[in-house]
Amino acid sequence: NTDTKSGPGVEIRRSVMSGILISAGSRTAHLLRAAGGSLKEYMKGGEDNGLERVRMVGEDMLWLLDHHRGERRVTRNLLRSLGTLLGEEGFDPLLENGKSGEAARLG
Repeated sequence: NTDTKSGPGVEIRRSVMSGILISAGSRTAHLLRAAGGSLKEYMKGGEDNGLERVRMVGEDMLWLLDHHRGERRVTRNLLRSLGTLLGEEGFDPLLENGKSGEAARLG
């Protein structure tokens, strides 16, 4: 079980995910393609069919929204990224693994 809320790797992960998530919600085509493609590929991977990655991206998204509260430009990009992830079924591992009780352990 990986501690995703504290530790030396969390700051690095959040820094990287911040750039990707904010850029993936950009209205600039080249940023949208590059960051959106990276995010989509990242969400697919992992030994658990992406469940841990989905959980970490969800936690990081919530942290970023809280951290950037009141910053409209950043918040809009984050919300567009969330919309993209939902539209492209980026969170589907939660549904698939929920059948075996995995989703219940995410909280």
